Amino acid sequence: MCKLSLTALVLKFGLGLANATPPALDLPMVSIMGDSLSARATPNRGYGTYLEKLCPGLEIETYGIGGQNTRQMVNRFKKDIVDKTLGSYRMYDDVIIFAGINDIAQIDSDYIKIGKVWSEEKVDEHTLGIIERLDSMYKEAKDSGMRVIAVTITPWGRYRGRVTRYGQSHWSENSQKAIDSINLWLRSKPENVDVVIDAYNVLEDFNHPDALQKEFTGDRLHLNSKGNKVLANEIYNVAYQKICSPDN
Repeated sequence: MCKLSLTALVLKFGLGLANATPPALDLPMVSIMGDSLSARATPNRGYGTYLEKLCPGLEIETYGIGGQNTRQMVNRFKKDIVDKTLGSYRMYDDVIIFAGINDIAQIDSDYIKIGKVWSEEKVDEHTLGIIERLDSMYKEAKDSGMRVIAVTITPWGRYRGRVTRYGQSHWSENSQKAIDSINLWLRSKPENVDVVIDAYNVLEDFNHPDALQKEFTGDRLHLNSKGNKVLANEIYNVAYQKICSPDN
């Protein structure tokens, strides 16, 4: 029987360990609840696609529907997200909730007009309604065992939308007050939120406060590919880097 020296054993098994394939990471299954800012049915495919590229093996299902406000999202949250998480087959571990801009930038289901028609006395009432609906989704997700990742509402200063029979959606000082109040609440990390992504801060044009940086948007409301990459990087750095690259 041939006896290997200690050096030979170290070399043999040490080299083997060095060349071994590292064990697969136990990555979470991620869901996204949102509007057109989260939808992948766009030319640049959305921030979810870029987030998957930053963390190979991370699976993300996106439930972003253009034009939807938080009231509509609350109505489908259980069916789209929660019902697929409860029970013996657990589909989602995380949920990213990025919502609220359409409640502010458009007409909500109570037909409260935005901009100059949105009176100052309606700001607090409207803001509270958005916060309550966001919080209900956070709580429902948390109660089902998911990690909840909340994203602040993004800047939309200088935006002017298309004219509809209800009026024209556009930025105003009153709508900005609502965004500021909601984002302040989100940055405080509400009870049922595990991680806060400050999208407003990383996307704002500091030369034109309350507006998106020009290189991140084509219409001052929606993100282009560069804007989505910046948002994906922020989500990765804050919520997924330690999971996707545990040795770094």
